[in-house]
Amino acid sequence: MARNLKHARLIAWAQFRQSGIGTPLDKDDLVQDIELNDPLTYALELDEISNRGLVGKGHEFETDRYLNSRHLTGSVPQQALPARFINYIAAACLGNISTGAAAPVYTQTIKWNPVGTTAQGWPISFGIDDDGSDIVLNDVHILNFNISGDGQNRVEMGFDFVGTKTSALATMTWPTIAAENYVHNNSGVFTVATVDKKSQLRSFNLAVNPGVDMDRAWRKLATEAARPFPSAFPFNPETSEVTLTLSLEAEDADLGVWRGYRTSETEVELVISALGAAINGSPFTIGFEIHRGIVTEINHSWEDGILILNPTIIPRYDTSAATPLTITNITADAAPIAAAS
Repeated sequence: MARNLKHARLIAWAQFRQSGIGTPLDKDDLVQDIELNDPLTYALELDEISNRGLVGKGHEFETDRYLNSRHLTGSVPQQALPARFINYIAAACLGNISTGAAAPVYTQTIKWNPVGTTAQGWPISFGIDDDGSDIVLNDVHILNFNISGDGQNRVEMGFDFVGTKTSALATMTWPTIAAENYVHNNSGVFTVATVDKKSQLRSFNLAVNPGVDMDRAWRKLATEAARPFPSAFPFNPETSEVTLTLSLEAEDADLGVWRGYRTSETEVELVISALGAAINGSPFTIGFEIHRGIVTEINHSWEDGILILNPTIIPRYDTSAATPLTITNITADAAPIAAAS
């Protein structure tokens, strides 16, 4: 499979999702702009079939080849990203968001799709500058994402994505880069089994993978022109994963408590949030809750005389919340990822 890796630091994005696969957002939608410290990378993946070795030619050499399949893959490295963009990417990945509260503050709740639905993420589009030409990455689906916080630093996100193809953005006028709001790891809440433990949290990493099944992405289509491109990005529930890793400063008896969670498979609720600039008194917030966490691993070490615990937690499904994981963010966006008209 041939690859041609490219890079882009500027991304034009939208507070919309595509109405469906095959209908990318256009320049009138892509009016949000973000400049990355570490660039987005993407590649067109071409799978071609050669006629080399086919019988009847009288020789074994290639005289023709044709396109069997084509799609694009890419990633944005882990880095500090604005709260609004983190919210947008997480919602697009899981394909399920609800918005509550009134202006100027909006609470967005992102969950797994309900059991029994045909689950897949929402297609979005990214506008980029490709060697001086403005193009749009079509039908982008977020394969997975990581949200992390460390010390007093800004909360970071990185993600991988897949799409179908690129197309031109004619007469694109790039939006002015506006000041964005970030959230910081050393603010907000951290509770374990409803007990306040925020003074202990050094760092966290939440890894979310809904299990996009690329083996089922190519479907029978009506035309030969459409045939090489994927037309669906369904989730495979057998490969979905959520993992939370923590670094904690231990207090008295904490090592025994966390070991007990591990050996007895005790379910434990964990809540983490990080705060940023205020929106009329309420801060931008990125947060999540694991309702019924199971500790799968607990390691510890000594650093400068301080006992550091490093537990790994995975969630069980919670019936009352109807999800294993709830992501709750606060932004100024009333409709952070509305369906495009």
